[in-house]
Amino acid sequence: MKDLFYASLGSMMVLKEKVEAEIKKLEEKGKLSREDGEKFIKELQEKGKEGEDELKTKIKEALRELIDELGLVTKEDIAHLKNDKNDIMSSYSPLRIWRVFTLLLTLYLLIKKRESFLFFKPLSPQKLLFNINFLGASFVKLAQVLATRNDFFSAEYLEALKTLHDELSAMSQEDMRVVFSAAFE
Repeated sequence: MKDLFYASLGSMMVLKEKVEAEIKKLEEKGKLSREDGEKFIKELQEKGKEGEDELKTKIKEALRELIDELGLVTKEDIAHLKNDKNDIMSSYSPLRIWRVFTLLLTLYLLIKKRESFLFFKPLSPQKLLFNINFLGASFVKLAQVLATRNDFFSAEYLEALKTLHDELSAMSQEDMRVVFSAAFE
């Protein structure tokens, strides 16, 4: 592409030199005044500049179409990926992953009626409730469903989980806007 541009630029320079030589001959023969010759050259240069800009625009459009057709990654795509990666990484911080792990392992141990797994013991009902609230709506829904299963949990855990039905704080307007825009963009 670069070679094509330089080739067309070189041919335009040769053409310009030939036109200037022909105008000079016309001036020498007296068929064209010097002012008219300069005016003609200036008009040609302006048209050439317009043509060059038009050519560049068409080349850029053709390249964009080719990039889209081939499915190549652009700088904008990479920038979007970096932003998405940052969003994902903030959602999956080590603390969040640890809380998900401890919540799920606690649920497993409570459902299986086991006291521990390796060195890990189930979270207390209050810590379990805190983790559920911290992790968000999906985990709250899971816990609300599980709270109806008295065959899985002791009375102490059931009492804590039932507060998710009755005493759950409302979502803030700002959080609602964020969730709504993420879901419907």
